[in-house]
Amino acid sequence: MRYVLFFSGIASAEAIFAWRLPLLAAALGVPLSPWWGLLLVWPSVSTFVVAFAYHRRVGSLYGKRTDGTLPRAREFIFLPWLVAYRTGWWAVRWWRNENAYDEVCDGVLVGRRLLDHEVPSGIDHVIDLTSEFVEADRLRSLPGYHVFPTLDGTAVSDAHLEEIAALVDRLDGTTYVHCAEGHGRAGMVVVLILLLRGLAEDVAAGERLAQKARPRIHLGTDQRARLERFWAQRADAA
Repeated sequence: MRYVLFFSGIASAEAIFAWRLPLLAAALGVPLSPWWGLLLVWPSVSTFVVAFAYHRRVGSLYGKRTDGTLPRAREFIFLPWLVAYRTGWWAVRWWRNENAYDEVCDGVLVGRRLLDHEVPSGIDHVIDLTSEFVEADRLRSLPGYHVFPTLDGTAVSDAHLEEIAALVDRLDGTTYVHCAEGHGRAGMVVVLILLLRGLAEDVAAGERLAQKARPRIHLGTDQRARLERFWAQRADAA
């Protein structure tokens, strides 16, 4: 809910700015083309749609394809928001100076979205949980590339968890699990892998084990609750 409120607040502020700027310009006697009004409404509308998508947990908001790309039309529609989000990602990447990825257990790496020059050799499979980024060419070109679009800060859906659990049983070699920063969405899936491999007895233990490899891994309340419920249901069905 906090994401819905946050994005709704930003969108409202943008809408107010778009409404007031022409009035301010007129009061100051500054000529302002009507096109400016339409241009300034664009960020507000795109952010309101993002807020609605968070409310409904629509991971397909940006239309990310199975090959790791985004449709040009969606990128254009959400361009103001995506520019702001990706700028923030670059700023956090520079400020935190965190490892791009870490090995959480044998054959499983967890980390952030990588640039092409950061991709390590020997990756056989990729579990991409971002919905807002185009995947690095060197990763999405792998035969073992799999994408499960999930909004930043939200829990991976039950359907995706089921697919990932079935996928993990078939994986061999080295798997790279990532989201934008390698903390929440990726942390959730890595904990699931630890549970499936019998390396953790419950979600809390899996999270602690993952944090030993990558200290900033932290499951949000919804992410932890979703994974605990999913694991309990899986245990009951066994």
